[in-house]
Amino acid sequence: MRSNKSLLANLALDFVPPLVRESLLEDKTFVDDLGIQLEPVLSIGTANASFTRSSFYEAIRKTLTSQDVQEVFDISGNKWEIQQKAEKDGRVQVNLSSGDRLFTLPDVAALSPNVDVRLTAFDSAASDFYLPEASRRFWLSLLEKCSLHDDEFDALRDDFGDTPASIAQTIRSEIASGRMEKSSLVPHSRRYFDRLIGEYDDSTSLSEFVKGGFRKKLSQLINYRPYDGLSHAFVLSSHSLITDLIDTSSLGAEDIVQAYDFINQYGDVTSQLGAIEVGLRILPEYPEIQPALVQMVKQVRDDKVEESKSKFVLFSTLFILVYGDLSRTRLLSDTPPFYRRLAALSQAALIHRQLAGSNIDVEQFNKTVLEEHGELFYMQSYSDMRLEPRWYPDLIDPEQIKADFCGRIMIAAKKFEDSIKENELYGLILSENPDSVYSLNDELLPYLPGPLEGGIRQKNVLPGLAEIIEAQLNTGDLSPSSFFALVNSSLFFHTEKEQVDLAAKSLATANHRLQNIENRDQLIVMLQSLAITAGFSRSKTLSEELRLLTRKYRKDVQYALTVEEEMGICLISGASYEKHDEWIAFIGECMTELAFSDFDQKEGRALLSHIHSLCHIVPELWLSCGRADAALMAYNAINQ
Repeated sequence: MRSNKSLLANLALDFVPPLVRESLLEDKTFVDDLGIQLEPVLSIGTANASFTRSSFYEAIRKTLTSQDVQEVFDISGNKWEIQQKAEKDGRVQVNLSSGDRLFTLPDVAALSPNVDVRLTAFDSAASDFYLPEASRRFWLSLLEKCSLHDDEFDALRDDFGDTPASIAQTIRSEIASGRMEKSSLVPHSRRYFDRLIGEYDDSTSLSEFVKGGFRKKLSQLINYRPYDGLSHAFVLSSHSLITDLIDTSSLGAEDIVQAYDFINQYGDVTSQLGAIEVGLRILPEYPEIQPALVQMVKQVRDDKVEESKSKFVLFSTLFILVYGDLSRTRLLSDTPPFYRRLAALSQAALIHRQLAGSNIDVEQFNKTVLEEHGELFYMQSYSDMRLEPRWYPDLIDPEQIKADFCGRIMIAAKKFEDSIKENELYGLILSENPDSVYSLNDELLPYLPGPLEGGIRQKNVLPGLAEIIEAQLNTGDLSPSSFFALVNSSLFFHTEKEQVDLAAKSLATANHRLQNIENRDQLIVMLQSLAITAGFSRSKTLSEELRLLTRKYRKDVQYALTVEEEMGICLISGASYEKHDEWIAFIGECMTELAFSDFDQKEGRALLSHIHSLCHIVPELWLSCGRADAALMAYNAINQ
């Protein structure tokens, strides 16, 4: 009979949110202390059947011991048979069948009484899935002694499951079956992301991080299996600082050519970009890769981002999906934005590669992702700007991502220009031919910051810029065009504090009213651009004056701002407050003011949802946004 303590615990768990309940039940100490008795249920997805774990594993053990067919019943009472089948390499295969339905079970050799069977299977799987050395040693020490208990076997499966190779395999299987589970696309495991990009080591920047343990991880990855390692390393190529570390000197020409042929045919856009950057560097030693390089550059160049089948559209969507879900679970919430974005970009690339050649409806997929993850992606990215202000969420636009990729290709080609001067690649990338990468790209977009460059402070100064900014701001009538030089240059060049302060002073002097506004779109773009400038420059003064300006235009008859527009301006300009407590206070004041403004039912629901998402991401906001939350809850209750 279960104790009162156990009964109360089980009753209490019924009122706990599912994710929390799952986490608690996975804590063995918690379960043991309360005397909670669990009978785990295993779901065999391919077979569309569920079994109690104890009976299922026991049947497998008997099969592996006697090699006789064993009967097992699923939780619906249907009879199944489990049978062992030997393979040529000494490994064993166990099949699950019922009538004419036959399924092969994942590797279950760890339940075998035969030590050679256990070790042979484990060594092969550990190599296939690149299991870290510490885990490899741990499991070998157990498997050498005896077959695993039920809990141990599940832990072993989870360990293998928390590897990029396993997740890639799972995603491919789900695509083939016509279904994709979000938990497979974005694993809820910190250990998984530690293995994907390396453990966070308290680095304060991407540069610091890649120079640390990441460098060693990358080297180990490339060398563990020459072809597979290099192929996977390209998945991590989200920045040129990373591709600079990809060393192919220990690999043979055959492995390199094989990897390049694969990435050219089946690679995701991130891997192709990494392969291009590395390829331009190693081309003199490996001229055999040139055909693949040419084709990959053409794929990037010819991608039409305005079409739904664009690789950049899909990659942008996948990044929103992963980053939004990481925000939902708060799995990496204790790490800085660059690390979380590196994790999200790498996972997006891994998913992207598995989707190559699939029949996924990108347009519908994009719509679903934006509906389910867009809000959290945007709110997380806005809140990240406090720490890394130079990247804002609109820069995930597919056109901008492609421009960033093209910029990296041009920089790499320029760096190794001497080796491609008389080469087809030069004409394709750097020449003034009308169809070159250089000629087809916008002059400025490639030089906007990428997702991993939000913390980089711009140091380049444009000569004469200060004089131009001051001349525009000191004209008689203050208009949107008065800020053109300031807001456009702040994206690319260092802007002196004096010019930013002058913009703030000009707004105050003009009584927060602009003249000669061409249309509403021009006004909105200028307000957003001023918010970006305030955030980039960490100018609290401009941020406060901009807040007064948006307040004035909130109720303007001709140019009235929507709640969504004003909120976005507030969140972007909030990046001017680098200190956590000051940012919390500023955002709280803005949200409270918005909550007591005029809006319709749809805007009221959206504003409440946005605030709840922000508070989920940064729980300290509940204090400063408490009045806003209460007001909106009351408003929405009345206007249901």
